[in-house]
Amino acid sequence: MRFYLPAGNDDFILGIRDNNHQANQALLDKILNNDANMIFFDGESDRFSPLKTSDDRYEYTDYTLYNLLTLDFKGKDVYYITGDFNIHSNIERFEVDSNLKPLIYPEVCMPQLLRNTRDRQHAYKMKLDLKYNVVSLNCTRKPHRIDLLRALQGKERFVYSYYPFEDEDQINSFFENDGEVELLNELTELNENPMERQGMPLKERGRDELMNEWDLKQQSREESVPLEYIQSCIDLITEAYCISAGTVLTEKSFKPMLYKKPFIILGPRYIHQSLKNIGFKLYDELFDYSFDDKPYKERIDSVITQVKGILKIPIKVLIKFFHDKSFSEKMDHNYKVLDKLQHIDMIDMFREEGLTKSDAEVLEIFNKDQDKYVFDIRR
Repeated sequence: MRFYLPAGNDDFILGIRDNNHQANQALLDKILNNDANMIFFDGESDRFSPLKTSDDRYEYTDYTLYNLLTLDFKGKDVYYITGDFNIHSNIERFEVDSNLKPLIYPEVCMPQLLRNTRDRQHAYKMKLDLKYNVVSLNCTRKPHRIDLLRALQGKERFVYSYYPFEDEDQINSFFENDGEVELLNELTELNENPMERQGMPLKERGRDELMNEWDLKQQSREESVPLEYIQSCIDLITEAYCISAGTVLTEKSFKPMLYKKPFIILGPRYIHQSLKNIGFKLYDELFDYSFDDKPYKERIDSVITQVKGILKIPIKVLIKFFHDKSFSEKMDHNYKVLDKLQHIDMIDMFREEGLTKSDAEVLEIFNKDQDKYVFDIRR
């Protein structure tokens, strides 16, 4: 039996995020059948209630993992397929006895990356001069993104987007909770006709204007990257999760590999180490990644300090640095590693072709290279 979290119409999956053990056990008892296995696929990594985060501005609200650890599955083998490199240590933090078997699948966001860069061949062919030292693309409203942009906004040779309006809920939340209007900024989408944009600056648009352009923006995000991304030397990535205990690589961390750009990431602890573990090389010539295992405040302070240093370098000097043979070989290496990663969408396991596979075949697919993915992380 397979489940995709948190999607689905099954009452058990709809309720599993809540802290109601008795109700969830009753729902689970109704769906238990003769299948030997129960396999849960999870594309997120923020389901750690009732654990506490390392930052009081952010709290966990999802009890899914706790429920999977504590519900009675009547002796069945229960598998949890996740992109979280830190899942084993996170499970230990719950301090409960459980037979839940986690499987790490780091390529969980690869299909999304390939969907969101369908127009990348057009970008490769564009012959554009580099204009910016560092670019940072930011969408959903997160505390770490706000902290970073407030520190770097207005710096010479830095360009960024902050368009936290990926769906109607995000648009409503921004205006209901006094969003950071002063940080809003949109870049030039390659496949967007400027004449189709709303006639006023982003900072002046209200809810109605944003809803009217939502389809256009969604298409732009799904097909390409902004013009300024191509015109920039280095990608400053703000990962989806930063304060969370989960260590997950989303499509944001894979994007500079695809476009052959150096990078530094403001994300969860050990995210750079996770990239190294699956074969990517870091750009030690540019950055000191020793902050990777430090608490949030030390990580963000180091990223900001190092990026400010990069921004002081004249663009022509930075470009010459990129022409070094060993540097270009590293970018080519990362591109090739990315190409070799699995491109399996978890949802494929619920489509017609995927449903023809037995549970044993599915588990074999997602059990690949587990020894390489599992390394000791303690929080």
